[in-house]
Amino acid sequence: MKTQNLIKSTLSDASSLSHLNGLLRNNNYSNRQEFVRRVCHDYHFYDPQGKEQLSGCSKALRELEAGGHIVLPEARRKVRNQTIRKS
Repeated sequence: MKTQNLIKSTLSDASSLSHLNGLLRNNNYSNRQEFVRRVCHDYHFYDPQGKEQLSGCSKALRELEAGGHIVLPEARRKVRNQTIRKS
């Protein structure tokens, strides 16, 4: 929980919001996950094993979007259990 709060407070800072909006404005991300990975990289959001903290970063970004601070790229939608029928 402490880590999540650190991510959220870091991204909520005025300079971070400016940086995030600049990234969104100047880059064409194909999906939200690509943007989240970029933010984790730029802000060094990694767990002790060196893995990106994608969930915590994604949640903080969604909250910033809900607050009207940023507009995220569209989320990638997966089609599940789609059956292809042969004629």
